Amino acid sequence: MKVYKKSENGYDISQYKSKSITPELRLLGQFNKNSGPLTELERKSIKFQTVDYLTQRYSIPVDVAKHLIKTYGDRAFDVAKFFDKDPKNKEKIHEKHPYTIGELRYAITYEMSMKPGDFIFRRTRLGFLDSESIFQVLPKVMDVYAQEYKWNDEKKAAETKENYEKIKQMNF
Repeated sequence: MKVYKKSENGYDISQYKSKSITPELRLLGQFNKNSGPLTELERKSIKFQTVDYLTQRYSIPVDVAKHLIKTYGDRAFDVAKFFDKDPKNKEKIHEKHPYTIGELRYAITYEMSMKPGDFIFRRTRLGFLDSESIFQVLPKVMDVYAQEYKWNDEKKAAETKENYEKIKQMNF
């Protein structure tokens, strides 16, 4: 059993510290592969180059590319792979917002987004940002969930009804 020596400010455990690897761990989405922090100039340079690359490589609007970088970091490329699978994945779910069908499919496939409300309210926050658009995007979102989860017409109708009722209860 270790006995810690008491000092003026409490117990002194400095003699027992081991080197932590936490500062060296890379976070998901982090562009920087080395352990040092990026300067503001490096951060802006990476963002500019990445947005430029995404818009050119995948032929997506700048607002979508910026959103993907801000939201997913270097994982934006994983989301963008869905744009290659089907050109329809580049479509925005609402013309005013940068969220795409490809991002929705990514959320279902890799983030376990199980219900449309999960994507609309938690993944994108669209439901909180623009409550008027919720009912406009819900049919498109429902179609994607039905395709991905292979819902039959009965299941899709039940899920649609459930989601409409939940949204109405939220008094939007």
